[in-house]
Amino acid sequence: MFFEEIDPVRLANRFRRASLAAATGLCALSLAACGQSEEDPQPDPAPAASETDKAPETETSEAKESTESSAPATSTAESASESATDVSEPADSSAAKSSQAAGDEKLEESVAQVYEIFASLAPRSLFAQFDSCDDVGMRDSYNCTGAEIGSIQFYKSSSQAAQATQVLTGLRNGHVVKDEGDILVGWSTLGTDTILSVVDNDKGLVMKQLAPSDVEEPEELLEEMGVL
Repeated sequence: MFFEEIDPVRLANRFRRASLAAATGLCALSLAACGQSEEDPQPDPAPAASETDKAPETETSEAKESTESSAPATSTAESASESATDVSEPADSSAAKSSQAAGDEKLEESVAQVYEIFASLAPRSLFAQFDSCDDVGMRDSYNCTGAEIGSIQFYKSSSQAAQATQVLTGLRNGHVVKDEGDILVGWSTLGTDTILSVVDNDKGLVMKQLAPSDVEEPEELLEEMGVL
């Protein structure tokens, strides 16, 4: 058997070519792997904003619960206010009806006739205290009496009105308590007597009452008559 003599140089070149081919194949595999990695990127992770998106729902839920919890208190307050109004209305209504009933009290026929003439001097409530009114003999002059109010004289006369005004405003014994231009309210003294007077100069009307001798505050009597 014969063995071919191996040339060392050729053997080295052959080994170099084999190594180069192996290296070239390995590089090709690496490039293919890199290209696949770039072509097929991994999906991004879920955005963190999802937690933020849940926040409005939580806040809305809390706001809703707060509104629902406060609703009963508001409803209770409204019910209490309505109840208070319902309670106060009957009281106000009763007072109004009572006042209206007093003002609408039917007057005795003769008193009603005098009231139609002298209504500008005193309120209807004063005339309601009279039991009757009588003609005193002079034209348009009347004397009205009542169990509690006593006796009061009424005159329809321009001269009587002028005289009464002069007594109240021009004499030392006259005292004007209320002056509304055409209407004067006051009192005067004649000896030991005190005379309460109401005058309407525009219509020429006079109302006079002789006060009790023991009266100390004539103004209080005028106030009780409702002319102040």
